[in-house]
Amino acid sequence: MNASLSPRHGGMYPHEGTRDAFRCLSREFLQLVMSYLRKDNSDTTRQAIALWCKGQPRWYQDYVRSRLGVETMRLHPASEATTAQAVSTLARTLPQKDVTCLFLLNDGLPLAEAYENVGGTANLVRFGRRTFLRKRRLMYFCLFSLVNKAALRTADAWPAFLWQYRTELRKLLRDDLGQIFERALSDLPGLPLDRLSAKLRQGGRLVVVDSGMQGTFALPLATWISTRFEIPFEMIDIRLLVAYPWLAKLFGERCVTTDTSVLLRVEQSVRDRRLSTGAPSSNPTPDLQSMPSAESRTTKARRSSRLAA
Repeated sequence: MNASLSPRHGGMYPHEGTRDAFRCLSREFLQLVMSYLRKDNSDTTRQAIALWCKGQPRWYQDYVRSRLGVETMRLHPASEATTAQAVSTLARTLPQKDVTCLFLLNDGLPLAEAYENVGGTANLVRFGRRTFLRKRRLMYFCLFSLVNKAALRTADAWPAFLWQYRTELRKLLRDDLGQIFERALSDLPGLPLDRLSAKLRQGGRLVVVDSGMQGTFALPLATWISTRFEIPFEMIDIRLLVAYPWLAKLFGERCVTTDTSVLLRVEQSVRDRRLSTGAPSSNPTPDLQSMPSAESRTTKARRSSRLAA
């Protein structure tokens, strides 16, 4: 069964409900990875492929592996020491002056805590697959495909990539998915729109921080904020803890590592914490103070006084 393509997108947007739709949305991803595999067929690259396949339908996993010619790999999380070092590096390299840092949940919680521990002010925003109540998997694949489409056409040049990405996002949002996207972001838990607007208009910067792997949600959020408040995109940036190896050159200093096992450890720590506190995965955006962590008393006291002000 062939995917039905929307004429408003010039044949770019496949409707939900067919396997061909998701194969179509994976086309640029597969081209990028195939090209990279010719240069680097290491365990690091193959583990990154395995991590992308994790959680996808079995038929899709088989499809990706057959197209790329890779075998199934077992995923192993990094050590706590390696992960802590990567998280610490991200926190220390994030700006603190005249900046608003948005950390995407759920996996962004340990990153936000680390940033507060070094003196930053973290804003927790719940934005991910579960944000979209309708056409969730399709929306995710569409946003995923935009990054790969723009990356494939701009040869690791960041300014050109951003321009291409914004162009592709605008095309996508002209269709019915645009209404779903706009409604979801206009009422995003934890997103301080009024305060953010005031800071950006006063010359402040915005950094959207995500755990990884290619900015699937960080990039559309940053782009949407830039467009909504008519802020030059140069005032907005993203940071990733982990990036796919085939995108590392594009992201450059915007990512800390390409070791996907680090992300596995972060995911595991968030999952363990949720189980220990009995919190459901769909709970409201948490306050950092309400979560058990290794924060210092000084950091907690500083945040308490700031919230009371």
